[in-house]
Amino acid sequence: MTHDGNVAAFASAEVASFWRFTLRSLDGFMEIVESLTVDELNWCPPAPNANSIYALTTHTLGNVRMHVFRVLLDQTIDRDRDGEFRSVADPSNVPIPAWPVLRVEVEAALGALPPEAMIRSRVSSSTRCSVRSRAARC
Repeated sequence: MTHDGNVAAFASAEVASFWRFTLRSLDGFMEIVESLTVDELNWCPPAPNANSIYALTTHTLGNVRMHVFRVLLDQTIDRDRDGEFRSVADPSNVPIPAWPVLRVEVEAALGALPPEAMIRSRVSSSTRCSVRSRAARC
């Protein structure tokens, strides 16, 4: 679906299904996150090395970006994973600005994938597998 609720055109039914599931999950997650105050976003459970809701949200979006662009599309991306966990909510970055932009970027990239892209072989750090398998945690 596009940000206006319309279904995007994908060359592959498999990619369309993946995106519908992912989008529904992330939209629901972000709807909850965007309803929180800055203080609530910065709250951490009382446990050693616990992360705030904001840091976990930032990390989740970084993870989506990395898996779509690096793993599925084999593109080089810059990612500061440690920085994601150091991120802190403040009035200038709430609601989280990355999601609307990332959503459009991911949808456009997935929309351009040809059907055969999911069976291309990729080499991960531990094994060789298809993109389809990698997306399913090869």
